[in-house]
Amino acid sequence: MLFNLRKIKSPIKSFVTLISILFVFYCSSFFGQYITFFLFDLILSIYLFSLFKNKLRFLFLFHPIIVFVVSLGFNFRFEDIGVGYTYMNAYDFFMNPSDYPDISSSFLVIGLKSSYIGVIPFLWLPSFIFSTKLGALTYFYSMSIWNLFCGIFFVKISKKLNSISNNFLFLLVLFFVLSPMSLEINNSIHRYHILILGFLLFFVSWIDLKKEKKKKRYLSILVIIFSVIVIALSKLALLFSILIFVFLDFILKKNIEPFKKLSSGILYVIFFMVLLFIYIIGFEILPQQYLYSDFIKGPINVFTQAPVLGYFVRILYSTLSPFPFLTFDQWDLYGGNKLFLIIHFFSCVIVLWLIVSFFLNLKKIVLLKYEYRVSAMLILCITLSLSFSAVGHNVYLSPAIPFLSIILINNKYLCNIFYPLGIIVFAEIVLFIT
Repeated sequence: MLFNLRKIKSPIKSFVTLISILFVFYCSSFFGQYITFFLFDLILSIYLFSLFKNKLRFLFLFHPIIVFVVSLGFNFRFEDIGVGYTYMNAYDFFMNPSDYPDISSSFLVIGLKSSYIGVIPFLWLPSFIFSTKLGALTYFYSMSIWNLFCGIFFVKISKKLNSISNNFLFLLVLFFVLSPMSLEINNSIHRYHILILGFLLFFVSWIDLKKEKKKKRYLSILVIIFSVIVIALSKLALLFSILIFVFLDFILKKNIEPFKKLSSGILYVIFFMVLLFIYIIGFEILPQQYLYSDFIKGPINVFTQAPVLGYFVRILYSTLSPFPFLTFDQWDLYGGNKLFLIIHFFSCVIVLWLIVSFFLNLKKIVLLKYEYRVSAMLILCITLSLSFSAVGHNVYLSPAIPFLSIILINNKYLCNIFYPLGIIVFAEIVLFIT
């Protein structure tokens, strides 16, 4: 019965899903907090499953089970992990303005706290449903269904625009919702769901705008405006990445034929020169508060601060961090949850595998059809932001990860799995020595 959902018309699916959610909401006092959110997760996972025809769509059905199993490993309250207090304070600032009577003196504070707006929906939902004290894992479950909701919203908009293939759309959503990366970044409160959603919406609306057609163009314009606002609210500095992308897309489209004649060696030289140019310009025009301040001390600082080389070192560090694995002692980052270290290891291997494959086949990938070229340029432009920011964990790399799925679509470009594994072993040895 479940596997015949795709034969049901979309309005009926949406209506049944809505009724199911309302029923669970109505019975929430009976079910309790954890079962209520588990049922919400299950309903949204089934709905997301029904939106695709891909053979692997059944993977979405594992989402509530995986979230439940992972939740068993936390040793203390979810909102107390990492910098959760910062998000909770920002949430309180917006939801309880009466506690800040002198709003004029707090105007600048509002601007600084605006980047935390993305956490409001899933922090607000439990308090809206339950009047009792929230359980230690309620926010964790709430954030997990917020991730699903963002994924569903992206699918609905993307299908409306119909600018990319269904296979590519499926992989983008799978990476967004169920990849080890997406599961791992949920180890503590964050606002990256809405940031990633912003880039995904920008991606599909930009491709639609570039198509030579007149229908629905107004919708693409509205979506792209919305996506830019979402990106700006979540992480203002990444608008710099958007500007670089627009510039590169214009240049490449105008010079695609000469570009095809370039050898791979010349292409990499040009790429390194562009990296150096962006590095110099970025440090000239970006505000000081958006420039990195990590790696101040230690031998690794020499490599991370270096132009061009620092770009690749920072990508590696973001992919692997927190690292190393053998002497891992940063359990406070995961709330003492050892399951996240296992998820993190798989995330590192998969992401590094795709990144290495991407850079080894850069020219071939950029010369693929337009939706893949746009995806490749977004990967480059988003990762460029690592050169101008702190790199603490792979959450900083997360907005670029879904777009790496172009490698899986064109799996002939996948490099040998021993490449990323060898890099990880080498990094373990280097960090152990230094």
